[in-house]
Amino acid sequence: MLDGLGVPETHLVGASYGGFLSAGLAMDMPDRIRRLVLIDPAATFHAIVPFYFHLFIPKFLSLLFPQVPFKRQVIRRGMNWLRNGLPADPLWEDLFFAAMVHGA
Repeated sequence: MLDGLGVPETHLVGASYGGFLSAGLAMDMPDRIRRLVLIDPAATFHAIVPFYFHLFIPKFLSLLFPQVPFKRQVIRRGMNWLRNGLPADPLWEDLFFAAMVHGA
């Protein structure tokens, strides 16, 4: 596409699966990408199957069964897995936790 448009290099932004594709493109053609912005790139830093088991399946189940008493602990455990030992960002983590616990 870049060749067809006559664009020798570009800035690239990708979200979710687009982030996964953008990261792959940047690795394949680093001389064509001036800047890369990845927004929640799916399966780029963690494999997607464990991600579903740790975060999205518990969230889905909590939507089906909102009165499950251990929902908060399961979601917190999933977030700890996602962080993988990195220091917590309190602002982001609190907002993400609230969205996972209360959001639909």
